[in-house]
Amino acid sequence: MGYISNWAVNRTSNNLDYKLVLYHGPKYLNDLKLLSSRSENVDNVVIEPSAELLQSLVQRGMSSRVAKKLLESLPADQPVAAQLEWCASIIQRGRIDNPAGFMYSVLRNNEPVPEHFETSEKRNVRLKREHEDMAAYALRLEQEEQYNRYVQSAITTAISAKYSAEEYEAALKRFTPEFRKQYPNLPVSTIRQRRSSSYPFRCIELQRKARP
Repeated sequence: MGYISNWAVNRTSNNLDYKLVLYHGPKYLNDLKLLSSRSENVDNVVIEPSAELLQSLVQRGMSSRVAKKLLESLPADQPVAAQLEWCASIIQRGRIDNPAGFMYSVLRNNEPVPEHFETSEKRNVRLKREHEDMAAYALRLEQEEQYNRYVQSAITTAISAKYSAEEYEAALKRFTPEFRKQYPNLPVSTIRQRRSSSYPFRCIELQRKARP
């Protein structure tokens, strides 16, 4: 195969045993050389900087050549976009006389972005979370409303099946004094509406008490 050119059996360093010694062949040495050259080529690859980031620097007065060289020199994991957003927020407040130099210094020194600063990425995450929370809240309200409608319909159906219209109306009238006592300032129409909605629950309660 060419990976081994020779071999030998030699004594170990303490002379108490033997060991097998293998010598690299030409194919092994040639493959090792190819792998080393590929690794060097990978290390020499320069990633083209983002056109958006480059434009952000140029718009602040930095030359295209300097901006490109700066971005190419930065680590791949450096949060450049967040740093530029932070720089822009400070520049907009009019506190920086040399925007290009300020941004160059922040990127070159990899200045950390303050935790309280909301980048566009953080803002998008927050808005998405708020939208999901609102959607979940709206769904919960709709489900509660559907359940309430179902309960009211079921109770009304049960009461209608057990009591005649006259019996039902008579029962409603019996609760009028109680509602007037609890809500003396409510108009008659509102009291009637409240007692109408409450009566089925009272009937259910009375039926439960009447059970053996």
